[in-house]
Amino acid sequence: MTFQTSNRLLYLVRHGQTASNLRRTFGRSDDPLTEEGRSEVSALASRLEGSRPDRFVTSPLARTVETASILACSLGMKPSLEDQLVEARCGLFAGMTWKEACRLHPEIAQEVVNTGSWGSVPGAESFEAVRARARSWVDSLRMSGSSESSTLAVTHAGFMNALLWDELGTGTFHSFKNAGMTVVVLDPEGGLRIDAIDLGPEEVASRVPVFGG
Repeated sequence: MTFQTSNRLLYLVRHGQTASNLRRTFGRSDDPLTEEGRSEVSALASRLEGSRPDRFVTSPLARTVETASILACSLGMKPSLEDQLVEARCGLFAGMTWKEACRLHPEIAQEVVNTGSWGSVPGAESFEAVRARARSWVDSLRMSGSSESSTLAVTHAGFMNALLWDELGTGTFHSFKNAGMTVVVLDPEGGLRIDAIDLGPEEVASRVPVFGG
């Protein structure tokens, strides 16, 4: 089983479940995967046995590094750290649920609601900034050598929403599932196209061989 090389493809994998996911808190917490999270990623890894992308990269946070290390056993590859793949910085709201943010900082939370932006949250990274970071990273993939046609990246829901905001077309944040795989075709002219979204292990098993030709 091999990854397709006739097109430049990006395989985005969200990390496995963490305790912060269960609490629905914001930010770059560095907690490890839960037992369920490790099981989710192991199921995906088992379906990627023998696959080999041209590039294998991960966000540097603990939850993504742990996810990538589980996948690495099946891929037979060591992932490289990519700082640009990291989750959005949430500043003052880091480690809080939305309910907690509203209770502790009601005026700031209301400003977020009014503007649709996190620019009013002290220390936070705006959605526009995350989007620019994500698009810059994808542009760097396009500039890589022609032999590097497929990239598997372990990252975060916030990063994925920022990167694919226009392509998702919902006007709201997509709830990417833990350990799900989303496949994106990179247009040489600068566009993106979602080929598959939130594939689970069984779906990956049927789709990856197709991508491999």
